[in-house]
Amino acid sequence: MTLAKKAVYGHCDIDMLAGPSEILIIADDGADPKYLAADLLSQAEHDPLASAILVTDSELLGNAVAAELEMQLAALPRQEIAALSLANHGKIIIASDMETVIEMANISAPEHLEVMTKEPFALLPYLRNAGAIFWALIHRSFGRLLCRTEPHSAYRRYCPFLLSSECGDVYEENKYHAYTQGALTAVGSDVIKMAEAEGFRRMLTLSACVWKRGEEMAGFNARTGLEELEEYAVEHVAADIIVNANESNYNLPRPIEQAVAAKLAGFPFNRYPPMQAETLRGLIAEDLALDADNIRIGNGSSELLQMACYAFGGNGRKIAFPYPSFSMYGVYTKLADSIAAPYPLTLTGYVDPDKVIEFCRAEQPALLIVCNPNNPTGNYNPLEVMEKILANVSCPVVMDEAYMEFAKGSGVDPQDLRPLNKLKLVAGSTLALTGKYSNFMCLRTFSKAYGLAGLRVGYAVGSAGIMRVLGKHCCLIMLMPGL
Repeated sequence: MTLAKKAVYGHCDIDMLAGPSEILIIADDGADPKYLAADLLSQAEHDPLASAILVTDSELLGNAVAAELEMQLAALPRQEIAALSLANHGKIIIASDMETVIEMANISAPEHLEVMTKEPFALLPYLRNAGAIFWALIHRSFGRLLCRTEPHSAYRRYCPFLLSSECGDVYEENKYHAYTQGALTAVGSDVIKMAEAEGFRRMLTLSACVWKRGEEMAGFNARTGLEELEEYAVEHVAADIIVNANESNYNLPRPIEQAVAAKLAGFPFNRYPPMQAETLRGLIAEDLALDADNIRIGNGSSELLQMACYAFGGNGRKIAFPYPSFSMYGVYTKLADSIAAPYPLTLTGYVDPDKVIEFCRAEQPALLIVCNPNNPTGNYNPLEVMEKILANVSCPVVMDEAYMEFAKGSGVDPQDLRPLNKLKLVAGSTLALTGKYSNFMCLRTFSKAYGLAGLRVGYAVGSAGIMRVLGKHCCLIMLMPGL
């Protein structure tokens, strides 16, 4: 690209000799969506004019990468730049077959071509127009720093249909570099330093990941896919109340705060509390007019969600969740060694029950997650929509209702004879369906509506069978007797 610009300089206007840069990734269903998203962002965070494109023959992979992009972009320091690049010059293209994928790559003639397929070298004879080519586990961000691969360096760009015949055959040669795991380990620390100096977060993350596989994981291996997961972290904000974390403006009412303090004062910290939080389960069951066997307690509803993924997911099993929605769905799926199966919401952010049912029949997930109201868009789906899904899906269904107390929707079944204060808990909620469907579980939390983020108390409500399975996977929690 740089030499092509130099060749036409003086005959037509150009922006500058360097850039804007681009990456095009070829991938099949064997590729890791997290790596693909990170590589796209490693290009996008350079420049709002940078181009980051994925071409794949797998619609499922394309949806998973889109979900990963949203999650990773939210934590990217150069988020604004990357978001502009993706919005204006980013694409995820689903092709009918791999032959079409290759054809599109050749037509595009990208500066950086990345091949993430099961047999990447088998495609080599068919890739005619590219600059730097990266294969399999050596990602573009790592490889660019390792080899300093610009068009004038070890890799040669050839693009005959873009260059005049006067250029001769200077671009008709490509050179390739291959590194063993040991070789990568030897240079890994230097590559990380280069990424850190350039200030690019995605490059640093991927460089560290590839290197640590040889440096820190020598002699033992974590479960496939876990090494590249980033540790969960929330960006520190210098504010008393973090609104985008949904922290409440108000602390507990003073009488309740005093009651909690009194309980703490008399609590025997040198003794284990009730393992199943029987008192709290009993109180919730009483409020909902249910049996305690229909209730499980967790350290926030997030823990219960994670435990549901552990209980029903596993190697080779799919977990379906909405997109766009709560970013941790994808993370918990990965932690449970499961396959992510994101299903799209409507253009206005609602659940289409018929499409969700169709999706589940096609993909056969082991677990389906529905977020209502949706986080973070707030779209509330009426109870009849949720019930239609429950009635027509065979797998366990998690109804994540962390924000149900804020939903405006809501009718109450006129046949429900529970007192009004109890009906308020179930108005518009799938809690009203407890006992009706064997595949049902609903997650609620005290963190949001009750301002108890610091105490981390959530609860699951569902069929006794589902709750029994969930209880086997829940971590033991420490709650004061009577609280």
